[in-house]
Amino acid sequence: MVASVSMFGAPTAALVKQIREAGVETYRLVSGPAENIVPPLRERTIKGYLQDCQQLGFDGIDLDYESLPKSYRKAYSEFIRDLAGKLRAANKKLSICVAYTPQMQGAAPDPGFYDTKAIAAHCDLVRVMCYDKHLASKPGHGPTSTAPWAEEAARFWLRYVPREKLVIGLPAYSNDYDLRPGERGRQVPRDRPEVSNDTKVERTWRPFEHIHVYRYLDEDGRPRVFYASDARSTAAHLETVKKLGVAGFGFWHHGSVSAEMWTAIRKSISKP
Repeated sequence: MVASVSMFGAPTAALVKQIREAGVETYRLVSGPAENIVPPLRERTIKGYLQDCQQLGFDGIDLDYESLPKSYRKAYSEFIRDLAGKLRAANKKLSICVAYTPQMQGAAPDPGFYDTKAIAAHCDLVRVMCYDKHLASKPGHGPTSTAPWAEEAARFWLRYVPREKLVIGLPAYSNDYDLRPGERGRQVPRDRPEVSNDTKVERTWRPFEHIHVYRYLDEDGRPRVFYASDARSTAAHLETVKKLGVAGFGFWHHGSVSAEMWTAIRKSISKP
């Protein structure tokens, strides 16, 4: 059921080998400052990625550079081109994580630092991060993703990327907010609020957004709202995957996918 994993931290060669022997592709998930992708650090960065692939046994590299200045578009496309060429020469693959920002919406979309042509031409997988629609640490509140918004994000990238390369990235975490003035939210690796059994919790389903929303008071009596990523919202996302006919879907991250979400996934992939 799992086709690939992108690994961060310090995985061992033994772990990578074990995963690959199970028939799952492994990618080294990488990021860093803008300086990594321009000379003189570009070549050293690429060399380090190749060494990781060779020494640890990864099938490829998964780029997760985010929020680079728009002025780095040319540099990032050159970096992608050079890295892809060296990876292919070593029989390795290149994956990339891409966002869907407010600037990409409207009649004159601005892809920011992404060179869509270079990404389509040089990347083997394009993972659209259909989460952080509302970033919990920022002012205001809202869900990290909804099925309509995720479909909009995927359709934007399908203008440039072949369906067989595109993966819809889904959240396996929820947004939980303190509703007092001036307070912020937090990302939590759960599909429902963590409260005691005697806590009164109000749950509602938003049919247009396809999400559950919980309202409750925490143990200190503070009002909170919880936008859930759960089995039902995941099922709605998976209908989008089928409708668009893309290569697949993934989660950030696998460790917080609940048992109920896995059930929804199995049901989805077992349907003709």
